[in-house]
Amino acid sequence: MKFKCSFIAALFLPATIFAADAPQTISLWPNGAPGFESRKDIPEQAASYWVKNINNPSLTVFLPSKEKANGAAVVICPGGGFRELVFGAEGVEPAKYFNNLGVAAFVLKYRLFRETNSVFTADNAREDGMRAMRLVRSRAAEWGVDTNRIGMVG
Repeated sequence: MKFKCSFIAALFLPATIFAADAPQTISLWPNGAPGFESRKDIPEQAASYWVKNINNPSLTVFLPSKEKANGAAVVICPGGGFRELVFGAEGVEPAKYFNNLGVAAFVLKYRLFRETNSVFTADNAREDGMRAMRLVRSRAAEWGVDTNRIGMVG
């Protein structure tokens, strides 16, 4: 009986480990971005390397292992000329690099004002960046971040 229970536990252990490593995504504006609340449920579009149609700005949280964590954090704003976000190569990959250095990383999906038929302005992208910084600071204790050691790169 012991073998059977251990075997079953071993089968589920890897799934538990991978689930814990999955990054958390947090909406910057839970009720929708101010002035654009009605657009929050319009889905994003994504392809091989880009994400577009961002109507519900968000942060994807990448935390370093507890052994490496040093209290520093960075909000990463992936590029793409404000027409698209190169989310993998300019967001997720740098986040993993920073995690290896012990730095918590937060990848920002912000509103794109140069996207075809966009209703947004440059001010909206700036608002998303400022909101992201406020969100990281407000939850710093939860994520093991020193509020005096938070930066932004993009």
